[in-house]
Amino acid sequence: MDQVASKIVARMMMANLISKNDAEEYIYGVQILLEKIISYATILLLALILNRLLEIILLFLFLLLENIVVEFTAKDLKPV
Repeated sequence: MDQVASKIVARMMMANLISKNDAEEYIYGVQILLEKIISYATILLLALILNRLLEIILLFLFLLLENIVVEFTAKDLKPV
């Protein structure tokens, strides 16, 4: 996973999308993104195999709604 993230970030640096100073942070972000994509794809594949697609879609919608609510409440909170 580290190698794939490093290659993606290296290509981003070659295209002048990011600076060399920010590479470590982007590598970490890409790693998180790849892990989420692999996790969701695995869950979706298992749902297809087990014929539970509707339940998994509902789960994904619930998780999306939860993220929206958390972001909305986080914006309302002000640092002390």
